Amino acid sequence: MQYETAVFPAKKITTKVKHQILQSCLKAWGGIIITSNARRQVRLAFVDTCCGSGLYAPGEDAEPDVEYDAGSAIIGLDILNGLLAHARTVSRDVSAKALFINENAAELETLNSVIGEHFQTNAPYKLLPNRIQDVVKDVAAFCDNHFAFLLIDPYGPSAIPFSVVSQLVSLTRADCLINFPYY
Repeated sequence: MQYETAVFPAKKITTKVKHQILQSCLKAWGGIIITSNARRQVRLAFVDTCCGSGLYAPGEDAEPDVEYDAGSAIIGLDILNGLLAHARTVSRDVSAKALFINENAAELETLNSVIGEHFQTNAPYKLLPNRIQDVVKDVAAFCDNHFAFLLIDPYGPSAIPFSVVSQLVSLTRADCLINFPYY
């Protein structure tokens, strides 16, 4: 299926680095929580505050058969699934879920289609078509009673108000990875 209207251009080096950092941090974060937590059940939540469509055009260095390159939402969901698999190997009772927020509903529809068509997931996910500024209470409710990892990543030069970031980093048992674009 073609998703041309909702695909971002090929990743620049800064986006590649951001995605590598997300992948490394989320995987390490979840692994530490799973192996060091003495609770009977561990609940993980991943929130991507500006997820886009989850797709980038392949770069010049991509394999010839690669149609798209994964964005933060796909990367996050893939890591959650890996953490669930890891939990099974160490006999831990772990559940995980994801929340994808984006003000562009068409991009969220594309993300939903991509996940449904090309991705096996054991972690349920929810799509929230809105700006993060308008759904902080929804994010807090989603993360309640979970160890939460939030990717705060505004798109372009529009900033997320400090008051919103302050509320997100203050959530109980929440860790935040904040991408601060420098323009």
